[in-house]
Amino acid sequence: REYTPEDFETDVLQDSLPTLVHFYRSWSIGDQVMIAQVERLERSAQGVFKVGWVDVEKYPEMLTLHTRIEAPALLLFAGGKRIFQSEGVFDEADVCRDAFDAIRRWERRKMAGAAETAPE
Repeated sequence: REYTPEDFETDVLQDSLPTLVHFYRSWSIGDQVMIAQVERLERSAQGVFKVGWVDVEKYPEMLTLHTRIEAPALLLFAGGKRIFQSEGVFDEADVCRDAFDAIRRWERRKMAGAAETAPE
């Protein structure tokens, strides 16, 4: 799924499911190769997170929404915040492992915060 500035807030930041977003340049052969890896990551996500893309040639302002990044980059968002980031060429297995680890840490923090605010 391709994200735009108009739907990023709702479909990524406000979604209850974490989202891995690949920021890419459509003209870059390296980025095109990485798209295939990102598509395989989506199959590995097993419903734990969803995957989408942002073409930074169409939407250059998307590079500075949450952090200063350079394409190609993968950012994982959960609970409205960036919880993982990988820039440049990446190893698919490493990113998948790191994304699952980041989601587990985020879920533990979320559960700890809910336990702290629960009425006694």
